[in-house]
Amino acid sequence: MTIANNVFSNLDVRAPGLMRHGDFDVYNNSIDNFHLGFTATGDATILSQANYFAKGVDVSNKASNSGALDDYGDAHFKDIGSNVSFTQKSPVTTWTPSYQRDIKTAEAARAYDLANAGAKTVS
Repeated sequence: MTIANNVFSNLDVRAPGLMRHGDFDVYNNSIDNFHLGFTATGDATILSQANYFAKGVDVSNKASNSGALDDYGDAHFKDIGSNVSFTQKSPVTTWTPSYQRDIKTAEAARAYDLANAGAKTVS
């Protein structure tokens, strides 16, 4: 599954999502006001690239991006170029998608997503 160029805002849990049993290509997303980001479990294979995390909170509602990855240790995960560091338990994946992608920097992805994601008015 590809999850790209989205804005996830004001979500308490699992943005960009609970990932299990499949390959997940997750890149150029903006995630803010969150408690949990990725939940990696169930032999999922996750490649995260250039995702921008901001304004995370921990379980006591204190500012923290520590919840960007909730890793159960039974998936495969790799991040390249996101703006946070992840505490990873699962092995590092070597999987890469077989299609072309336009990977930005995390900061450029956030700017692009905020300008372009969501419904627009057609004139």
